[in-house]
Amino acid sequence: MIRRWFILGILFFIMVSLLWNFYQEVIVYNPIADIEKTERVLENRIGTVAAFKPAWGKEIIEKNLFSPLRGHEPPAEPVEPVEAVEIPPPKRPELKLDGIILNQFGEYIAYIKKNHEKTVPLRKGDKFGDILVVDIKEREVELLWNGEKIILEMKTTRTLR
Repeated sequence: MIRRWFILGILFFIMVSLLWNFYQEVIVYNPIADIEKTERVLENRIGTVAAFKPAWGKEIIEKNLFSPLRGHEPPAEPVEPVEAVEIPPPKRPELKLDGIILNQFGEYIAYIKKNHEKTVPLRKGDKFGDILVVDIKEREVELLWNGEKIILEMKTTRTLR
């Protein structure tokens, strides 16, 4: 029984001390009083200590990290004239016209296969890689590739009428 009262007394004392600390640190805390104290201490020191030295001095200007003059300069190498390398013209793609249809809006759509890839439907003005579709007629398609005019025709293909 005495142990229980003793433990309760210790817990009560700890609780009272924690509540008092909470009251002092949170409820009646006045931050302006702390600032005033530090200002008074600084005023007393300024009278005895020399004035502060400016932070941006000659040393910082001389050792500027972001100066373009800072760092080493690469050694100058003699410049050799570069011969003009002639680039071969690109190889013309293999194009195959698989068909032309007239859609519900009255415009022609050409089905063109490039370099044995999947057939792609194209309208007038479409770009297919580096190929521009200039015009599509009932039996032929006019393309533009690197300034070269290419005409694909359906001469041997049978049509349904």
